[in-house]
Amino acid sequence: MVEKWELRQEADSRNPKRHRLLMKAGRQDVLALVREFANLCGRPVAADVEGYNWIVDLRSLSASNKAAISSFLDSLALPLAAPAPEPELAAPPAAEPELSAPEPASQPEPAAPPAVELPAAEPEPPAPAAVPEPAPAPEPSFSSPPPDQPEFTALPAAESAPEPALTPAPAEASGPPTEEKLEAPVDFERNFDSLIVGPHNRFAHAAATSVVDSPASLYNPLFLFGPPGTGKTHFLNAIAAGLSQSLGPDGIILTTGFKLSYLLDPMRGGGLPYSRERLEERARALLIDDFHLTQITDGNKPELARLFAAVLKKKCQIVMASLYPPRALAVLEQALGISFAKGWAVDLKVPAAAARPDIVRAFLQRRGLSASEEEAAKIAELSSGDYAAVFQSLERLAAFKKVREKFSAPAGDVVPMLFDQAKTALPDATRLDSARSFSPPPAGPDAPGLALLFPQGHEGAGAWCLARFYQAAGHYGFSTAYRHVLSRGYDASQGTPFELGRACVQEGARAALVVGPAEDSPLFAKAAEFRHAVLHVLKAAGVRAAWVAHDEIAGSAPFLNAHLDLSPEAHD
Repeated sequence: MVEKWELRQEADSRNPKRHRLLMKAGRQDVLALVREFANLCGRPVAADVEGYNWIVDLRSLSASNKAAISSFLDSLALPLAAPAPEPELAAPPAAEPELSAPEPASQPEPAAPPAVELPAAEPEPPAPAAVPEPAPAPEPSFSSPPPDQPEFTALPAAESAPEPALTPAPAEASGPPTEEKLEAPVDFERNFDSLIVGPHNRFAHAAATSVVDSPASLYNPLFLFGPPGTGKTHFLNAIAAGLSQSLGPDGIILTTGFKLSYLLDPMRGGGLPYSRERLEERARALLIDDFHLTQITDGNKPELARLFAAVLKKKCQIVMASLYPPRALAVLEQALGISFAKGWAVDLKVPAAAARPDIVRAFLQRRGLSASEEEAAKIAELSSGDYAAVFQSLERLAAFKKVREKFSAPAGDVVPMLFDQAKTALPDATRLDSARSFSPPPAGPDAPGLALLFPQGHEGAGAWCLARFYQAAGHYGFSTAYRHVLSRGYDASQGTPFELGRACVQEGARAALVVGPAEDSPLFAKAAEFRHAVLHVLKAAGVRAAWVAHDEIAGSAPFLNAHLDLSPEAHD
């Protein structure tokens, strides 16, 4: 029963509608409130503040939501002569029915190791949904350039073939760094308060908060899976942030499947060997993003198996996030000697259309951009359910804002280009061949290394993209210079994201321009899956990457977007 409650405004610059609810109430009533208003409530926190024993943060509270919550709490309020409320309890346990996770995933039968490096998946994730014709640009309050800045001109037409020289200019060799770090920094902006909770992720939210409240108990290991853009990385960062408060930040290891498998491979070459024993000693929680991109080799298989055995034995909390469900990763399960069925597997769904504006607005707030409800709705329309694509465009929007402010870059109507995926006629063979003579401009030894990755047999398309990339820099005011350290064709009949990641690290590349498979390639039908694997492997390897679809190389937008994806200035 609710004895008393108070609603206080806790607004800040990023969320002017944020409120804090203080309650003196029983645990069941707090759970009832959170269940009823799951899309507004943060995680309840047991407290002792001014006579209240619970605190619940409420995000983006409108007048109508405030009235609904007030009415709901009044319905639970005690009459004046009621007995004293329940004594203060710890945060709700995971075993409560309201917070229970779905039934454990069934143990898959062991399968033979795969012959290819992309893990097989059942079912395969669909290719990203096509973005409709460019919608009207969002309103000026958060995206459009100032009116006093000159408009940029479009990139020169594809007919203007790049000029002279042959192959990339030589650059000083810069091998891989002498030491590499396993952990990724925790993004504290991605927390439970900034997470939009709904039917698409309520079970995952319950399991994740229970892990923070009671690590290494019921949900160990916890396995989160779902399509791109459904919040897997957000959940991992929120769990890491919560556990760092109770277990201490030094024992929280947030990493990726590729990074873990790469650094624990004694035969990888280059850099200093990473100590598995030191990792076992430190780890109190091991959180692995992109678990499906864990690469098993003869060198790292024993090391990884020993690591998982040791951390489970010492009651270390393990959380894994994957694009694929557990049944598609039986080979990894067998190689690592772990059992997903002993923990919990939770499926993250694509949010319903009604939730998209709130998700977009929350994302913009984390990037320091404001948006009205109408503006967020306009952007949400562009997603068509493909949240990964729209989030990438919003990242580019924030990056363009930074670059424009730093260099007073020419602007113009950029927003439609950020969301544009229009296809243009490909340059003919003569023009592609002429691009082979292009030579990147010279750069100093301290400039970041750039890798050019393209499908084998399409060297002309790779050279064309490199030329257009540098050509675009002048038009859009990007000042970053790159040393061209690697040109590499990949096998378009299979795709080798792990090899591309290793090659970039070994050659000292810190940025990569990746040309997608051509339409005549066997890999074209799985281009979305291949793109996801390549970009995530490169990111885990510390290489900022930009993807140019093969059927978009004649356009202007892909090369503006490539600079926004790669520019260090845009992401400082």
